[in-house]
Amino acid sequence: MLDLCVGITTAPRKESTLWPCLNSWDEAGAKPTVFCEPENPPPVTPFTEIHFPEKMGHYRSWMYAARHLLEQQTEFVCLGEDDAVVHPKSLDYINTFASQGRILSLYSSEREMKNRWLGVFSVKRGKKFADSLALVFHRDDLQALIWSDVASLWPARSPEVPIERINCVDKMVGEWALVADVKILEPNPSLCQHIGATSTLGHGELNESHVAHNLLSHDRNLPWNPDGTIYAKFSSFIEQSCCSSPVALLHAAGMPVLAKVKDIPKDTRSGDMVSVPMKL
Repeated sequence: MLDLCVGITTAPRKESTLWPCLNSWDEAGAKPTVFCEPENPPPVTPFTEIHFPEKMGHYRSWMYAARHLLEQQTEFVCLGEDDAVVHPKSLDYINTFASQGRILSLYSSEREMKNRWLGVFSVKRGKKFADSLALVFHRDDLQALIWSDVASLWPARSPEVPIERINCVDKMVGEWALVADVKILEPNPSLCQHIGATSTLGHGELNESHVAHNLLSHDRNLPWNPDGTIYAKFSSFIEQSCCSSPVALLHAAGMPVLAKVKDIPKDTRSGDMVSVPMKL
């Protein structure tokens, strides 16, 4: 298992989502550190808690959490938000893909995964990146991010905007990844679901663009093997307009998977389970 620590930043909300979030991480086998805003009632959790003496806002609390977690000297750091729940096998997914030397997200949005097959995909970076519910970094990348010009200049704002309202951590991460040429990977199906609608930032109710549409059910195992291959049920060989030769159609976790014909054993029949390579 990877050398990993997990931190969860909180935000004051009309309806708290902290306990479902922490319960999901606990079920996954992680013991996160919780970074609490002063407006949040003390959760009295069985986890380590750090209570800020003043209102921080998402940007400052996320940056503080990143620095604090780096002091734990683990090889990988996961920074999550309190309005998301994760799959029980999330640590297995992290163990398989985090060592790719990229930023690894447990969440994937409909915007990024529309019309994609099952897999783990590199997604758009820059200020259009908007999926920071649960991100895993190699410590070297996270350290480079928090000391970068992108991060240090991110709070630049009009004087009338209070610092606790500076947010868009996801866009800051995306911008740094673009500048540093670091890929961001997201899974399809998603291993994380967004459950929070509002905070003191005043965001409205959840809508279709703010939740994962392809979500791996908690009672289903990961479709990826520890070596990163996909364990799927073979259906047939099909013709694709985008390909000059037939491809293999398989299914896993209720989703279609495409593979090269040469990766399917010759004696495979429809309905057989096989492991096929996945190109990141």
